[in-house]
Amino acid sequence: MEIDRRAFLAASGACLAACGSPLPRSVPSGSRRLDALLAANADVLPERAGAGANHYPMAGEVLETLERADAIPDGWIVGTEGYAGAVRRAGSIEEDEGALGDPARYGDWLDRFGVELAADPWRAVVARHAPALAPGLAGGAFHGMLRTAHACRALSRSYTAARRDELAVGLAYWASAWTELRSRPDGSDQPLHRVEHPWL
Repeated sequence: MEIDRRAFLAASGACLAACGSPLPRSVPSGSRRLDALLAANADVLPERAGAGANHYPMAGEVLETLERADAIPDGWIVGTEGYAGAVRRAGSIEEDEGALGDPARYGDWLDRFGVELAADPWRAVVARHAPALAPGLAGGAFHGMLRTAHACRALSRSYTAARRDELAVGLAYWASAWTELRSRPDGSDQPLHRVEHPWL
């Protein structure tokens, strides 16, 4: 089966409805291939200089949706090394401490969501945080929200540790890159501000 651009984009768009799916689909053959890719991406940075957001996990999830997880290239797993780097941590994140939208706290957000997902059902964790994260979905060029949605769709098919960890990554990326868009009072079209992400 040949995968064309239209099918790829349709599958990506459909992931936004994943959290509302009442019943998981059957897991396609080759799903362990996606889990291997996600595991390789669990402890690396979400972006890198010159390349932007890490698309490997999202692309792999789309291939599984299209029942082509077996087509995930070895190069995508190896390519993850390009996002390697120190994930800095400052300490645990408490409620209302101002860490939302702070890229330097990515590692702390990752730890927080990891703990929550280990303790509570993944849909409950997403439902708990999505309202606060939604206004800042444009941060990281929407990729935090997109990576979260792909992880949700993967989990709706099969609950595994690799998929749960990928959801933690997506939520942490969304929270740390959170950027609320506002109109300038003077009506100009200049960028509101530039966020220098410490992982770039």
